[in-house]
Amino acid sequence: MRFPDGDITTYPGVPVGINAAGYIAGWSFIPPYQGFVRFPGGSINSLVLPGTPDVGINEAGFIFGNYGFLGPVTGSSRLLHLQVYLRSPNGTMTSFGFPGSLKTVATSMNDSNVITGATDQGRDSFGFLRIPEAEQDEQGVLAKTEK
Repeated sequence: MRFPDGDITTYPGVPVGINAAGYIAGWSFIPPYQGFVRFPGGSINSLVLPGTPDVGINEAGFIFGNYGFLGPVTGSSRLLHLQVYLRSPNGTMTSFGFPGSLKTVATSMNDSNVITGATDQGRDSFGFLRIPEAEQDEQGVLAKTEK
């Protein structure tokens, strides 16, 4: 990264998003391939999830990405599950996967923390929209939670 004064800082990773405040989200290409957030002052925090390539960061500092894990043994194999995580500016991590799906992948997030992505349920693939404070009903349709 090159600063306005000409100084250059490097780190072993791939930055994938930066917000106006200077927070950078990315992922390390040195095993164990963790995501990271680089703060404007230069410090870096790792996001400790298995295989966490960050996808982006919004202006409020929320970071989203995808991570994978091996599911239970079925027969003689284990299937890779993909889910989405959301890291709040205070470091709280939440994750979600679409009900009945092995693969749920986020592709974008806006400044209202609405996440878009795709999910795979066997032979059917479709897009999804995750709205903050929403629940999924039995059919997997997102519905606003009533308070």
